[in-house]
Amino acid sequence: MKVSWKWLEDWVDLTEILVDDLVARLNLAGLEVAGFKELYDPKIVVGKILEINDHPKADKLVMCRVDVGDGVVRNIACGAKNMKAGDIVPVALEGARPPGIDFEIVSRPVAGVVSEGMLCAEEELGLSTQSDGLWILPPDLIIGQNAYEATQTRDVVIEVELTPNRADCLSHIGIAREIAALFNRPLKSPAGIAFDDSEEPIAAAIGLTVSEPEACLRYGLAVIENVVVGPSPAWLRHRLAAIGMRSINNIVDVTNYVLMDVGQPLHAFDLDRLDGGMIVRYANPGEKLSGIDHKEHTLEARDLIIADSAKAVAIAGVMGGDGTEVTSATTRVLIECAQFQPTTVRKTAKRLGLHTESSHRFERGIDSAAVERNLETTIGLMVKAQAGQGTPSVRKGRLFQEAAPYIARQVAVTSSRVNQILGTELSTADVTQILTSIGVTNKVVGDVVEASIPPWRPDLERTIDLVEEVARIHGYDKLTPTLPRIPMGHIHRTKVKSGHPPTIISRRRLSLSRRVRQVLLGAGLAEAMNYSFFGETDLAQLSLSAEDARTKVRRVANPLAADQAFMRTSLVPGLLKALRTNASRKYDRIALFEVGRVYLPEREYERVAGLAVGSRLGHVGEIRSWDFFDMKGVVETLAEPFAGQGEWRVPAILEPFLHPGVQAEWVLDGQVVANVGQLHPLVSREIGVDDAVYVFDVDLDRLLGTLEAVHKYVAVAKFPAVQRDFAFLVDKDRTYAEVEGAIRAASELIEGVSLFDVYAGAQVPEGKQSYAVSVAYRSTEKTLTEADITAVDSRIVAEVEQRTGATLR
Repeated sequence: MKVSWKWLEDWVDLTEILVDDLVARLNLAGLEVAGFKELYDPKIVVGKILEINDHPKADKLVMCRVDVGDGVVRNIACGAKNMKAGDIVPVALEGARPPGIDFEIVSRPVAGVVSEGMLCAEEELGLSTQSDGLWILPPDLIIGQNAYEATQTRDVVIEVELTPNRADCLSHIGIAREIAALFNRPLKSPAGIAFDDSEEPIAAAIGLTVSEPEACLRYGLAVIENVVVGPSPAWLRHRLAAIGMRSINNIVDVTNYVLMDVGQPLHAFDLDRLDGGMIVRYANPGEKLSGIDHKEHTLEARDLIIADSAKAVAIAGVMGGDGTEVTSATTRVLIECAQFQPTTVRKTAKRLGLHTESSHRFERGIDSAAVERNLETTIGLMVKAQAGQGTPSVRKGRLFQEAAPYIARQVAVTSSRVNQILGTELSTADVTQILTSIGVTNKVVGDVVEASIPPWRPDLERTIDLVEEVARIHGYDKLTPTLPRIPMGHIHRTKVKSGHPPTIISRRRLSLSRRVRQVLLGAGLAEAMNYSFFGETDLAQLSLSAEDARTKVRRVANPLAADQAFMRTSLVPGLLKALRTNASRKYDRIALFEVGRVYLPEREYERVAGLAVGSRLGHVGEIRSWDFFDMKGVVETLAEPFAGQGEWRVPAILEPFLHPGVQAEWVLDGQVVANVGQLHPLVSREIGVDDAVYVFDVDLDRLLGTLEAVHKYVAVAKFPAVQRDFAFLVDKDRTYAEVEGAIRAASELIEGVSLFDVYAGAQVPEGKQSYAVSVAYRSTEKTLTEADITAVDSRIVAEVEQRTGATLR
């Protein structure tokens, strides 16, 4: 929401308030200021064109001799054609940076002739969104005076980022109310614009039927005739341009002005293009409307529309139709000023993908008690905007219907409750003064403040809301940190439904989760944080079969976007999207992981997944590429305490998004805990990556569930270990995990087993391969003798031969 300083001054006195102070106070009050821009430059002055000559080398340019009041006549090149000698115009001198352009003015050659400045249009000064020529200023201005000061257009534009509950601040009056409360200044009541109604009654021109009062809470109409649709006056154009709104014409601009002034959406119809009276109704299924966006929209039965006797003419609260919009031929205008039920507007706007300034406000709630008043304000402004163009005539009377009069919500609060929550020592008088400053009328009964909520604050519903308002206006920076007064004791978990995760995470689980992150960060991966949603195309990348549980997705009731329509069933799509983004920016060393929940129909649980591509830093500064064994090592490090219990194997059912020949799964107690592999080349190419991408995906719930078992302390060994190397010939279909399992089963003295070579070459029989392993023996009771070692050697060979059919080389 952009607001203009000059515009705000219509509502509140800003004298002696500095911009920086205002911004700081708004930020502390919860209205985040994204930034501000000043419409002013000391080097843009009022100048007079003394003479205009043709440019000697450019047919489309002229050279103007310009007086800026400093005794020096400047030659300035100009491409505009709307000026003449003697005209007063804004002149940007050397060193100026006009707000409407992105460069500094310098003296420079233009088509071979030096130009000593620039003659400015309103657009270049930030006072219009488009201009057809120079801004010709009034002839009585003083030459050399600052152009912004002389035209009274100096301004500061502040951009405020609002939370959805603060719909009251989607207008200048809303921000002004906040400023008035924060700086303890009264809110102004600008005088209305006087106009006279004609003798012609409005009922003779238009009728009104509200068929759906539960969806249309208030609806008002007024008629202005004998209008001339044309350019808006300068005051109106400048105000809209300051906050980035394009000027259209003197009718539509007024509706936009009122929208940004008091937060009231309006719509203007060409009365002569309507058939019969206005009807507020639900659409007929399949009914169509061509909007002012010149697109055809198909309506449904729960879409509220405005219609005449023959057709739909507007989508209520969202957008008008192009068949009745105001054009240069319009002479009779029908003004609509209404309040629609927020949910109705939101659902229609969401379904049609139409987010407009009007729907944005109707969805959040407008001032219920100001609809009629805003209609009168609009009429006055339209009459004012016709000055010098037409002689408008306002039809006598207004058509107005409301479902029920506004009844203020009543909420009670006490100073003791405020102080208990905020840790303050405010009196009842302090509380009432703060609430009164934001427009909350109240009375004190005993020690209770009975507050009457104003119609522009639909977000104030409970006592805690009033406490928050007191904190905001009193100042968060004035709150003294205090310990909460709560009893200390055991925290009991709330009983949850079967199958749902506990609402309180144990310290042990948090500690283990931190350990997982530390391991992965230590392995050289960076943590990614993605949304818990994905889209159909994201899931399609995995090429899962229809029977795969990960395809049974839960649809989000109100998705933020089409690519966030489903709760994720895998972390991999989010990481692939992050990979695509990084790869498109030409990063060639990407290593990411994510810890997060996935949502299957029968189970919601936590997983950790990661991927890596490109080069990585190896041992002693070595630079090499990530490979399959790096990913396998990451998983083994995560599950290090159970490496002896788990088993690596070729998956019985291959992951379709992984390379069929480069993938493995890690199984613990008969359950698959992790998958590792190379991303399928087709998937890699689809996301724009040519190099091999390696992926791991771990069921963190199962892994940490095992980790949460209590581990006994094992003392540091007192006796030396003995190392023995073996080379076993096994069939190629035998896995190393089978060999290692047989070795570990041979004796309790075996402390560690590691594979250091796999060979299948000229000296190995066809269909065989050689596993070379190193085995460590150690006793906790004595130093092993040669006889002890020889006995273990024999048992190892026998156990491996019996279990795998291997022979010792």
